[in-house]
Amino acid sequence: MAGTITIINAGITQLDTDAVVNAANKGLYAGGGVCGAIFRDAGHNELEAACRVIGHCDTGSAVITPGFRLKAKYIIHAVGPIWYGGMHDEEQLLYSAYQKSLDLALQNQCHSIGFPLISAGIYGCPKDIAWKNALHACNDFLSEHPDYDMQIVFAVLDPAVRRMGEEQLNLLWSASLACFTASLAPDTFLCRAFLYNLFVKGGSMDRIRNMIDTSISRCEHQIRELNRYDKKEGMLRLLLKKRCFDDLANRCAMLMLEEGIEDDDLEELFGEEIFCRAKELYEDMHERWSSHFTA
Repeated sequence: MAGTITIINAGITQLDTDAVVNAANKGLYAGGGVCGAIFRDAGHNELEAACRVIGHCDTGSAVITPGFRLKAKYIIHAVGPIWYGGMHDEEQLLYSAYQKSLDLALQNQCHSIGFPLISAGIYGCPKDIAWKNALHACNDFLSEHPDYDMQIVFAVLDPAVRRMGEEQLNLLWSASLACFTASLAPDTFLCRAFLYNLFVKGGSMDRIRNMIDTSISRCEHQIRELNRYDKKEGMLRLLLKKRCFDDLANRCAMLMLEEGIEDDDLEELFGEEIFCRAKELYEDMHERWSSHFTA
């Protein structure tokens, strides 16, 4: 099941997630804001002792301790950068802090994680930049792990900050949707490329099948990926259904080139609708390329 990203108004120590993230400092000392609240609610002495054993965490990285008295099983301590105007790799370090936190969550079999908006408090990062890097890092993680169920929750106290995050999240989803729809080629393009490779370039049937299987796998990944985009789900499912149909029709057309495979077997395997479309593709390509061999 694909992961999700949500933004809520809540205190992070109240989240019932597998892990919560502390906006930590490099020395892993108790601080103010989110850090102070986590130390207070987790149990100051226990958490301080655990952090003292670790001792240090670099900016842009993260370490993990037990959650102690929190509902969360783990506390992941992520060190974001102090903002110096954006000229000292602050955005890259902030992105890295989120990625390292998510990597630790994955390594510890966490399926839900709560984040604050790292570096947006006393460290001075502008909130729009903080949201951009936070959401991109989380979205990239989910894209890289499409088969892993990870529920990501951002807990912020200020409704205005939550709304800013939701706007950034909608922009991110819209950009992802635009990239996806741009990748949907007209239905015959794949088949024509494959047939050209087979007939003119001398490619093997195994290679053609591998290319088609890769295309279908990519489509299945996109289905899992875009399950997260609830608001766009209706339109996306229509597009994905068309893409899957076209890929299967292309594959069926390739198999028609195999000697000894009966049309009845292909129709039973793929279904009547896909088989009929594959016949059209096959006949169209056969006509187009037959002139090449007779020329």
